[in-house]
Amino acid sequence: MKAHEIEGLFGDGGSLDGIVDWSKGRRINQPATAVAVELPPRLVEAVDREAGRRELSREDVTQTLISDHLA
Repeated sequence: MKAHEIEGLFGDGGSLDGIVDWSKGRRINQPATAVAVELPPRLVEAVDREAGRRELSREDVTQTLISDHLA
């Protein structure tokens, strides 16, 4: 759906309820809690390789992998 179609929908008093699956929504930018995790060197190396491949930090890759697999 294009932006102008969404604007028209709201302009007509409509809702996205029939279009969006709200059950799959996630909250982003929530306060974070620090967690220390000990990993074997081979996993740290794998995370670092993936971080290099994605051009992200080790922390960002770790958060993404955990979120993708658990959220």
